[in-house]
Amino acid sequence: MQRSLFILLMLFIITAISAQELFIVNSNSRTISRVDIDNMSVVNDYVTIGEYGNHIAYHEDKIFIVNSGSDNIQVVDLSTGTSQYINLENSTNPYKIIIHNGFAYVTALFNGMLYKIDLNRYRNITELYLGNGPQGMLIHNDILYVAMSGFISSGNYDQGKLMKVDLDTYTVIGDIPVATNPQEMIIDENGLIHVVCTGDYANEMTNIVVFDSATEEIIETIHINWSFFSTIQMGLEGLVWVGNSYGLGFMTYDVTSFELVNGYGNLIYPFGIQMIYDDSYIYVLEQQFWENSKLHVLSHQRDLIHTFTLGEMSLSMVLVPKYVFEKDIITLNRFEVVSYPNPFISEIRFNVKETTKPLFMEIYNIRGQKIYSSDNLLWNGKDNLGREMPTGVYFVNVSDGENRSVKKILRMNK
Repeated sequence: MQRSLFILLMLFIITAISAQELFIVNSNSRTISRVDIDNMSVVNDYVTIGEYGNHIAYHEDKIFIVNSGSDNIQVVDLSTGTSQYINLENSTNPYKIIIHNGFAYVTALFNGMLYKIDLNRYRNITELYLGNGPQGMLIHNDILYVAMSGFISSGNYDQGKLMKVDLDTYTVIGDIPVATNPQEMIIDENGLIHVVCTGDYANEMTNIVVFDSATEEIIETIHINWSFFSTIQMGLEGLVWVGNSYGLGFMTYDVTSFELVNGYGNLIYPFGIQMIYDDSYIYVLEQQFWENSKLHVLSHQRDLIHTFTLGEMSLSMVLVPKYVFEKDIITLNRFEVVSYPNPFISEIRFNVKETTKPLFMEIYNIRGQKIYSSDNLLWNGKDNLGREMPTGVYFVNVSDGENRSVKKILRMNK
């Protein structure tokens, strides 16, 4: 009976934590849409945001919204729906955000700064000047690459380049010249970085510059005889998707051969600007400037499954694990596990007062996979092979042979 109950419990947890949600910034509506993929439902006024919401990121049960017009980062706790604000200098126009090892890095389009924000102490903000028009970012091997659009005035741009920032020292260690107006980038499994360079919107069209992150040698430049392409995403079947900022659709190319698959005249999803995908679906964002945008959910075979109506001018989206509330974690029998410290950095200890029997514990990751087991109620954040586990939510199951209890714990970065 106990084993059956435990199996049901773990099935419940695995089902709950493997569920997905999308959070989408509706800039003109000044709202966040919360899309429940399991139930195919949407709440378009999940939270009110600041002026000109521009970008969104997820970290440890919180979403971070870049409010460009309000010059702040809005932090929304998914367990409560409440907001905190990280205020930057006035008229900086924060633009993009990326989160790594307990810090948020934010580019500021107007003053050329890169802000480093300690996520344990939101007021601890470090500035680093980069130059004209920093935009999208990518982190690889503790190097932060920042796309420098080089915007000076209409039609006038500096040499497009990527600034390299060493995250250990928080200093600029070099730059990599690319084409005009770089905006976003991705890295493929071979360590090649693909940079979408939008061009000057007049004489120079969009180019994709591909270079080796190890040697910084430019491997390929893909010329697109069209402008306004500004987003880049890794897609299925070895394709890279490059989205048009006016919602004209996606061009695609082969990540290995760099040959165009969908180009001028045969763009896919002529309404799309951004896409992401998971194990089940492709999510395509259709941006409308002065009316309701849409989210299209498609199968991996590109068949339409569902379309959601969103707020006005949807700009950015993030796919996150569905939040599991504490009240949803089932406890079998009267068996209380005390954990301390929680959250923890290097190690966490568990204590049970209701039994004198020998105890055994198991640690599960957020995908429901068992990563550690021991009869010592102390976990040092490593799996059974001695590998460090990343920051995130974990579940501990403690048993004395008759009673079991499951508790959520949170590991933080060192």
